[in-house]
Formats: sequence, C-alpha cells, structure tokens
Amino acid sequence: MSGDLPPCGRGGSHRRSEAGKRFAESRSSSGAKDDGRDGDHLVAIGRSPDNAPESWKPPSELQDQLDVLGSLHEMLTAEQGAACQRLRGVLREAFPPLEALFDDIKRAWVLAFLRLIPTAWHTSCVSDAELTEVLKGATKAMRERVRTVLQAGYAPWLTEARARIDAPRVHQLIAQIELFSRQLADVEKQLDTLTEDLTFRRQVDGVPGIGLHMAHRLLQFAFDETPTDRDQAAVRMGACPVFRGSGKTTKGKPKGKAVLRREAAPRARSGVYLLGRLVSQRLDWAKRMYADGRRRGQSAGTVWSPETLADRIRKLWRVGM
Repeated sequence: MSGDLPPCGRGGSHRRSEAGKRFAESRSSSGAKDDGRDGDHLVAIGRSPDNAPESWKPPSELQDQLDVLGSLHEMLTAEQGAACQRLRGVLREAFPPLEALFDDIKRAWVLAFLRLIPTAWHTSCVSDAELTEVLKGATKAMRERVRTVLQAGYAPWLTEARARIDAPRVHQLIAQIELFSRQLADVEKQLDTLTEDLTFRRQVDGVPGIGLHMAHRLLQFAFDETPTDRDQAAVRMGACPVFRGSGKTTKGKPKGKAVLRREAAPRARSGVYLLGRLVSQRLDWAKRMYADGRRRGQSAGTVWSPETLADRIRKLWRVGM
C-alpha cells in the first residue's frame, strides 16, 4: 500500500532502539550531548538496511477496488449519519418526547412511524389500527412507551400551520436516509462478492463476531490478499502505538505517553476500536487485559485500542497464514 510506514511492532521497535543505541555509542567520542552528532546518527540509522522503507508498489487490482468501495461506504455512512442528526433536530422542535425514545432512528419501523406521524399535531389524524400496524416492528415495551407519549399530548404550542411546514421536512429526511440505506446495501453486496472467494475472508468468517464489515477492514488495511507481516498489519490498522515525548522525569521515567498513530486511515482506526470491543467481550485473555487497564485508570477506548490490538492482529495473522 502506498504511503505505508516501515514495520514497527513491539519486538521490532525494541531491537531497533537497541541497535540505534549501540550505533550511537560506537560513534561517540564522549558522553557530552551534541545535537549535530545526534542528528548525524539519526540519519545514519535511518539509512541502515534494517530501517530502509519498502520500495513503493502500485496496489493490486483487488486492493484498488477495496479502497474505492471502502471510501464509498465511509462517505455514505457519514452522509446517512448527518441526515439522521438533521431529522433528530427537526423532531426536537416538532415532537421532543418522541425523539428521545428512539436510540436508532434508522430502523425501518421508526421511519415508517415518522412517515405516518411526523409531528405531534398529526397524532390526532391517525387511527388506532394504523398505529398498531406501524408499530409491529417495535418491541412490546417500546410500543407501550410510544403510546404513552402519544396519549400525553405534548407540544401544545405546535399549530396546524407549523405542522404542515415541518411534515415535508421530516418526509424529505426520511427519503434521504432510506436512499443512503439502499446505496450502502449495494456497496456491501459488491464487497461481499469481491471478497467471498478469498482464503482469508473464508477463514475469518468462522471467527465469532467478525462479519463482512470487519473482514473487509482487515483486508483493506492490514492483510491485503495474503498476510505477510503481522507487525506491519498492526501499523496499517493504527494499532501500533508510538511514544510522544522527550527526556525523563526526576524519577528517571520517560516524559510523554504512547498514543495511536494518527497517520492511519479513520476507517482503520475505527476498526481497531470495534475489534478491541469485540474481543474484550468474548475472549478471556482480552477480558483480563481490559480489566487490568481499567484498574490502572485507562479509558475503555485506550484499552481496546493500543493495549490489546497488536496481540489480536498477531492472532488473526496466524489465522490468515
């Protein structure tokens, strides 16, 4: 893949730091700090064979298609999310209590309900039979909560004139969300067709919790057609942390902290988070690592991302091999 960084897994980075230290010591004439000499050493280390970047190669036809479809999927997902937020904004004005009930506004029954009752004023225009039909997709508890909100008759400030203005806005946003859903389904079908015959795809399909989206992200950013380097896979996914800081504290500890590489694509980094959450829920060793990280005061996202993902990538790499 173009623009990739050299491999820098846990073991590789340790060996290179030790090699760099020995190289610097062999070229130093004294223990005094010299920025010019340090710079020369860094240049020499960067030019050494162990640190030379791989020569650029054009992406394969499969990789090119994965990149295009992945970018399209990400764009459509973002557009659909923006349309959902705009719809929620309208509902907060037209029907506040009802908007608060819907945790996922993209669900088919929710969109069908809002098409029938776009504002609180339209509640009186709907028969009980129509309401029962449109709520069939909801759970029993949700049906009861929706009926309670409708019977309470909130939003008395909403006049018929205002309702007739808000209703078309709601219907337009619903149409946009449904259009994006159809387009996403089409992209996912293309991804499924493109990768269904790949050995790695068939193997990870057997891993509990990994479906089309996660398999595609792993193929796009980490493993290409065939896994070759597990540390490079972690770098591409943004799971190989890098230390940001300089110097040491009075207690001899390094100043700074390890953070994820922001050079990785956003879709790859979100895949890191989702994969971390998945395995931390399903695998005993990941559960223990998650509990230890939380005990040490780390956020859930931090533990799910750099602390355990390099190990998960290595395990998946063995599956791919």
